[in-house]
Amino acid sequence: MNKKNRDVGLAVLFTFFLLVSGFFNFLAPLPLFYIARRYSWRTSFWAWVGFILCLSGLYFFLFSLIASRASQPEFVYWFFRLPGMVYYPLFGPRAVLGGMITDMVFFSSLSLLLAWKSTHEKKLLSLVGWLLGGSLLVTSLTVFVLSFGDVASLLHGVSKYFQTVLHEVIQLNSSGTGIDGEQFAFLKENSSFLVSLVIKSLPGGIFNLTLLIIVLDLVVARRLMGHLGYFEHLEELNRFFTPFFVVWGVIGSFLLYWLNGVFLHSGAVEFLLINFCSVFFLVYFLQGLAVLSFYFNAKGVNPWLRFLTYLILFFVIQPVGFLLIVLGGFFDSWFNFRKLSFA
Repeated sequence: MNKKNRDVGLAVLFTFFLLVSGFFNFLAPLPLFYIARRYSWRTSFWAWVGFILCLSGLYFFLFSLIASRASQPEFVYWFFRLPGMVYYPLFGPRAVLGGMITDMVFFSSLSLLLAWKSTHEKKLLSLVGWLLGGSLLVTSLTVFVLSFGDVASLLHGVSKYFQTVLHEVIQLNSSGTGIDGEQFAFLKENSSFLVSLVIKSLPGGIFNLTLLIIVLDLVVARRLMGHLGYFEHLEELNRFFTPFFVVWGVIGSFLLYWLNGVFLHSGAVEFLLINFCSVFFLVYFLQGLAVLSFYFNAKGVNPWLRFLTYLILFFVIQPVGFLLIVLGGFFDSWFNFRKLSFA
């Protein structure tokens, strides 16, 4: 076996382990991103195709194995770490296969787009925009094709899934253990409203999750592979800065929220506001983190002190810490705390 085939095989193996790791599955695009930059984009593309086909074969084998143990329905829980397998108890093999393919298309599109754009892209915002737009477009088309264009049935299935998850949480805590008593009562009384809210905020949630995965992948990839020259043209991540017109989007959203509450009472406007506001919050949260990181680097702050600061902001003084970072990002758009030049 030559070095190239060995590297591709190891990258595919790492991709699989990252996918089933649970916490680190957001890093799944990176091993085959390395292959695309180390060898070629085409090599990485065919590695992804081969990986998806092998994974599909594994799933068909698992479906027959699970069917042969129909008397042991809990057997399927052994495989819940595999992409899409959580849908099996409710929707069966077809939904599982569709979920797996959708996940793989998303991760592969991120991997290949990052390999393509990172060779020459200088602007961080432009790179993130390409990754966001490209991965969401390809993944949306995949979902549309796999659902045969029946978006209504797809949304009904998503709603059913969240209702079932919430029902199971309520059942597990019916004895009064686990969730706090008041929180449990709130969950039980408002379960339908909460599911409805999740469905309404789904577009913004998908956008935010994709953006978060992209940012985390860039942070890790740059840290692990920066010395190989894969991001030599790209500006530093702590220079992340949203265009100023987004500020007017925030102000307009709050104004529209007031108008809708007093005069319009429109469900469509409420839907748009929920999603836009969730996106604005994450964008300015990331910008606030960039401001903090910029000054940590400029002042040469000790890594342990940085870690302690993040720990306090994210875990000790929540949600105040989150709000402080969001406000820092928002006002950075007005006052340019880092004195960045955009020429």
